[in-house]
Amino acid sequence: MSTPFLLLIRCRAQAPVQRSLGSLLLALFLGACQNDRPRLSEAKTLQHLWRANLVAPDQPINAMTYPIIQSDKAFVIQTNHNAASTYSALNLNDGSVAWTHATATDDQPPYYNLDGISTKGLLCLPVNSSVKVLDWDTGRGKWHFTPQGSPVQYLALYRDHYLLQTSNDWQARKTHLYQYDLKSGATKLCWSIPWPDSTQLLGYTPLPLAEEGLALFVATARHARSRHTHSFWQVVDVGRGRVVRTGKIYPDNTAGHGPTKQPIRCGDDVLVVAYDQIFRLDPRTGAEHWRLTLPRDMLTSRPLLDGNALYCAMEDAVLYKIDATTGQVLWKTAISGTPSRMAICGHHLFVIGGGDGMLYTIDTTDGRLVRKMQAPNHDYRRDEFFQRFIGVNCRQNRLLLFDGRNFRAYTPYESSQHPN
Repeated sequence: MSTPFLLLIRCRAQAPVQRSLGSLLLALFLGACQNDRPRLSEAKTLQHLWRANLVAPDQPINAMTYPIIQSDKAFVIQTNHNAASTYSALNLNDGSVAWTHATATDDQPPYYNLDGISTKGLLCLPVNSSVKVLDWDTGRGKWHFTPQGSPVQYLALYRDHYLLQTSNDWQARKTHLYQYDLKSGATKLCWSIPWPDSTQLLGYTPLPLAEEGLALFVATARHARSRHTHSFWQVVDVGRGRVVRTGKIYPDNTAGHGPTKQPIRCGDDVLVVAYDQIFRLDPRTGAEHWRLTLPRDMLTSRPLLDGNALYCAMEDAVLYKIDATTGQVLWKTAISGTPSRMAICGHHLFVIGGGDGMLYTIDTTDGRLVRKMQAPNHDYRRDEFFQRFIGVNCRQNRLLLFDGRNFRAYTPYESSQHPN
């Protein structure tokens, strides 16, 4: 539904309308437009399709990752009590296990908020200290590489054939940028940034830009003694390993505040999240189109760009919808603190409240809370409530949730309806 139609609906809700022929025709026309939107099931709970339990009852899960969904499969990593991890691919149709790939015992479980890439039949994973690439259909390992230092648990696809990853090397006191050949695993160290004396530099994996060969690198430098914190962005020529232009991300401070999430491409521009501030940057000129300050930061969630709308679930237990062009807050709605990532199908947004373990369904047009739903055993079994690990496949009409032990698939829409 277009914006003028939404404005007409809101105006009609706020002021009485005379019963004229014109208003009746208008109401009928708007109702016809609304039929184009997918309808949520009228039941109080969503339609439950299947449940997949990946571990035995005597082996509780110590860690889980967000599902990586592509086509008809969902990939997850679960770690048991002895720190051994199992990689599993679930069939979205029925929850059956397509394949599993067990790893040797690791020193620590994988980072729950890691962000892998599924492309060209490959599954690329930044798991702890290594990058692992598996065959998406079989789970067999293709190649792996362990960069020097502490790699960022985020990979960026570069020129369709390469992966980028940043690693912060505490021992050498440098931040490195690595480039991996997607097919062969051939590795190239693009450039390294030496840390200033008595300063720790925390850099994020660069975001490839619209300009060929360039990427946006964001980082925070913090002096160990004075705690003075300076954060900056740099446009980097990846091939030549040189900085093209640079600028400031967040006001200098002593609290360690700076960039907290990976930047997001928005056309030729970039959206940057830095603690409680969000701004839109033109990396070609260094100009800021707008900058917005919110009451709190974003800790457990991640910003989600859908069309021209930016959704941010913040630590003030509020979900914000922001116009990505102007920076205007279009609406805000109360959720629970420490929320999950968000998932969108059609005109509905799904998010898990970390503080209450509930699934929130929100209408993206106006922020209306459509429903708040408990996990099946929320009131009966300890630790079985919806947790952050949400996933969605709109084409297959699947909403994937994790209740602490089981992955559960739901159909968010009636079988006769399909999300836009």
